[in-house]
Amino acid sequence: MSSQDSKIITVFQQRRQIEQAIKALSETNSEEELIQRAAEIAQHGEVVLPALLAQLGTADPQLRGGLAHIARMLPREKVVPALRAAARDRTRSDRERMTAMTILERFLGEELGPEFFEGLADPHTLALESLREALSEIRDDPQVLVEYLTQLEQEPVEAALMIIDATRRVSPDDVVELLRMLAMDPRPRVARHALQQLGGLRISAALVALRSLLPHLPEDLKSLAERSLRKLRLSGVPESSLEASAWRALLSPIDSEGYQSLWFIRSSPEEEEGLFVSVLLHDQTGIQYALGDERLPFTQPMREQAIGTVHLLRMPQMGMIALLLEVPFDEGRRILAEGLTVHLREGRPLPMPYRFYSGHIWAIPWSPEEVPLVSPDTPAEDWPLEYSRRLLEHPAFSAWGVQRPWVYDIAEALIHEHGGWPDDEAIRDTACEIAGRAFTDEAVGLMAQRLHRMGQWLHLAGEMELAGLAIWTAAHLHDAPPASHPFLLGVAKAGLRSAMLNLKQGIDPRRPPAR
Repeated sequence: MSSQDSKIITVFQQRRQIEQAIKALSETNSEEELIQRAAEIAQHGEVVLPALLAQLGTADPQLRGGLAHIARMLPREKVVPALRAAARDRTRSDRERMTAMTILERFLGEELGPEFFEGLADPHTLALESLREALSEIRDDPQVLVEYLTQLEQEPVEAALMIIDATRRVSPDDVVELLRMLAMDPRPRVARHALQQLGGLRISAALVALRSLLPHLPEDLKSLAERSLRKLRLSGVPESSLEASAWRALLSPIDSEGYQSLWFIRSSPEEEEGLFVSVLLHDQTGIQYALGDERLPFTQPMREQAIGTVHLLRMPQMGMIALLLEVPFDEGRRILAEGLTVHLREGRPLPMPYRFYSGHIWAIPWSPEEVPLVSPDTPAEDWPLEYSRRLLEHPAFSAWGVQRPWVYDIAEALIHEHGGWPDDEAIRDTACEIAGRAFTDEAVGLMAQRLHRMGQWLHLAGEMELAGLAIWTAAHLHDAPPASHPFLLGVAKAGLRSAMLNLKQGIDPRRPPAR
């Protein structure tokens, strides 16, 4: 075999491997993984272009998103002319040309003249075809809806509006979930149009979907949803009866940085599989992320227990034990509703996985005024300030510590200075420095709010004395400077010790994890 033949075979094998890698993008499990895989493919340079152009006709929204990410990472002087040629090529299908134009406009910032649209079918016909293909995939795997809407959110508003218009020409039962999620789109025109279309579907599923949307909508859209609900009820659309008894809620303690996990579990003797939804909340910014599964990931807390039961969940893969408190389902929803209020105030889009699972959580009728707020009384006792340190001995406060990157700078310097683990006096002196720096007036105010939340958690857990101590401590955080306040100094010391232990184990949040 000549060297020329060997080179041809090598190039052929490389192209096949690239083609297979591009097709495998449809099997990625998250947007982060999709972008990472796309970056690995793009490292091959312009030899990727033929395989990319060959996949422009894909009906898979996830693969189309992957093609866009690859195109953005390839040399611009190579990829733009190739995609422009494909977009103008009338021998290609409408889908191939539209995909090329979407990548050029949305991901590469290219302006396209009217000549690119010559010979294309009516865009509304294309939207209907796209919708029907997506619905076919969604019937087989409902999770496809998440990726479909993730990609649709990156396209122009007009594209989303045409998809919503196209829902009038398919079965109403097939588009309820699509319209419900589009009603939470961060683009007001899209959300309103989806909500109007959903309100026009005279079926029970639409009524339930509208009801589940109420906690997620700004006031103007919430009023529209409420009017649509009234019209459906007055027109005789039956309201399905859903029971809250199949649902449970589990709540972690809030940590010193304001993060709190909330689990919802649906299970019943009639169902082989249930539903598990986990939401991470932050008291200042709202919903951070959500994940869900029909397979329950842990066995111990999945067995229903009395309200107030504290589950100790061992997570060896993370080297920690989590506390989860069994709370009433509606108490869990009240806490989630508080997080949604904060989220809407911040004006950030809701995480797409949360939009997907939220319909299950909020489908059951919800009346916040019927959920009593847990509010422990401030104790009458006037305890010594030193008594506040007792809180940090409780496992529910195990995640309380100053967790900032600069604490790791201080911890690293302290270890280096002492040639290893420092003595208690050095740790205390350094903790005083951290407390003085970390606990500004604003930060102390946030700590007081979080202590109130801990008081509620401990009250629900039946720890009445500690609940009172948490409330009392919140009211006395300004009784001493942070560097000498027993509780604040203890939080600073816990953060320092945690940082030193992590550094000893090679864990350093200041640096990105190795891939």
